[in-house]
Amino acid sequence: MSFPTTISRKLRSNDPPADEEVSIIQENLAVSLEQQHLLETRISHLTTIFDSLSLEQKKLETFLESHTRLLSPFRKLIPEILQEIFYHCLPTAHNAVMSNKEAPLLLGQVCGLWRQVSRTTPKLWASIHVAVTPITSPTSLGGARKEALSSWLSRSGVLPLSISVATSGFWEARRPEATVNAQVQPYFDVLTQHTRRWKTFYITLYDFDWSEFFSKFDGSDFPLLESLSISSDFQRRRDPFSTDNTTLAGKVGILQAPRLRSLSFPSWSLRLLESRVQWKNLIALDFGGHSLPVLDITRILGLCPNLRVCSIMLYATSPGQMTPPMQQLPRTVLPELRTLSINNSSVATGEVSSLLEHLTTPSLRHIFYEQSLQVPWPDEVPRQSYGPRLVRAFASLQHRLTHPLEELTIWTNPFSANCALELLNHVPELKRLSLLGFVSTRVHYQPQNQSYPTLLSDDDLMDDHLLKRFIPSKNSSLPARNDDDGGEEWGDDLVDNSQNKSCLCPNLEVFHCNDALFSKEYIMEFLRRRTIRRKEYPGVAHLRRVSISLNSLRASVYQGEDIIAMLESEIKDLEDATGLLVSLDQAPLVQPALPPPPPIFTSQPLWVDSTNMSTTSGYFGF
Repeated sequence: MSFPTTISRKLRSNDPPADEEVSIIQENLAVSLEQQHLLETRISHLTTIFDSLSLEQKKLETFLESHTRLLSPFRKLIPEILQEIFYHCLPTAHNAVMSNKEAPLLLGQVCGLWRQVSRTTPKLWASIHVAVTPITSPTSLGGARKEALSSWLSRSGVLPLSISVATSGFWEARRPEATVNAQVQPYFDVLTQHTRRWKTFYITLYDFDWSEFFSKFDGSDFPLLESLSISSDFQRRRDPFSTDNTTLAGKVGILQAPRLRSLSFPSWSLRLLESRVQWKNLIALDFGGHSLPVLDITRILGLCPNLRVCSIMLYATSPGQMTPPMQQLPRTVLPELRTLSINNSSVATGEVSSLLEHLTTPSLRHIFYEQSLQVPWPDEVPRQSYGPRLVRAFASLQHRLTHPLEELTIWTNPFSANCALELLNHVPELKRLSLLGFVSTRVHYQPQNQSYPTLLSDDDLMDDHLLKRFIPSKNSSLPARNDDDGGEEWGDDLVDNSQNKSCLCPNLEVFHCNDALFSKEYIMEFLRRRTIRRKEYPGVAHLRRVSISLNSLRASVYQGEDIIAMLESEIKDLEDATGLLVSLDQAPLVQPALPPPPPIFTSQPLWVDSTNMSTTSGYFGF
């Protein structure tokens, strides 16, 4: 559309058009309005066509999606296969929990078919953890949980049950004689309806009086029970010095279960229950989380000739008392014992020595030894030692083995390299080793103008001085590493084996440690000489798995090096070339509460996984 030049000029000014120009403009506007109307009509028509085609497209997509699913191979699965898949979705480290975020409840939220299959598969409901909360009314959370528990167990059919029960962080009795029996009883009413199907029963209840529960049943009420674990403090809390346990003086029928093989119970009940347990049937025994005199332990162990797994906590004799003379302790032979856990938390070194001196375990494969050294803090930590008698007793125990010890876990708090080496010198055939303990309890903080702690007792830490004892060397006596060498590639002068003619544990296949202060050079040399270069050192086994958790102070001590990032590529190449599995991480500055030894009831090797070191022990609830 064109206008005279005079009209076009006026578009860029404020001058009014002339009379003849006005008529021209009006004529052109009429034409333009007509063209605009035609375009709008055409656009509306095309929009209608587009909307119709889009609707048709969506219908076609819905048809394709729904009918394509008809061809899915999953629809061809018979219910039995679907049930097996669901079964492998259950947790393996603990009993199933009543949570819609985990199987089996989660499976029922996918579709109607899955809900029907999961609810009609009894083995999905044959294990349960019950987190006990107070039942204040039928509509409370506790009341709903009780109803859910009843429904859960009914779906398990007639299958054997694995049950764990624990308080969910509530109720502390105000008076020593007060109990929580009234709040817990509704849950027990549901659970005890199925006692004939109990296979494993783990329970942790505090402020609970067990007398009624123990005396209510006979051994015949638990025909399938194989594993029983009871953790409770009621008797001890009420009177820790009393020997009068009359509340449990009646029959304790559950301990007479004909198939009972694994038992863990509070140590305060030992003397009371001693005559009630069929000790000869036990293959796993945990003396509970409280210390016991060595005489009581040896007496009970003598009644359990078939033990395969045993966990013990010893206490030291009081000042002025003497460790029981050797002639008073009976010689105890446990021909089937394969795993022995000793918690020496009160530094009962004399008692541990006496126990080991009188213990014969020809089939022993794994020892878990824990000891708190109880040294001053934050004062400087002195160089520690287990003592010559304990070391001799440990060495003597090794000589009485049919086959060399394969697995050793040493847990000292704070960690002591000296203590670890005292024992490691006597287990040259070791295949799996865990060195545990925290350096964070052995530091003091400098004035506020300094931003990092200072480590103490450097010669006794889990550092390069310890790691180099595990690095094989061709030379029998070599100079120690010069810390000024930098990051260059070293030869055998990296390792100082002047004290030992060969490296420690040449058969080592699995190595785990936490709170370590290793440098990147020593870590890589340890890995290389135990894998890709091991043929240079005859008699050295192929390292298969390594887990190292570096102390959080590591960066400050070694000038801010990010070891994990620097070694990532090298470790990846080494893993690809040798099949070695390496886990390298950094522990937090403030260490969590120490977890206890692995449960004695597991069928897996008692290996401490570094990924679980920060996980608190106990039972799994909501």
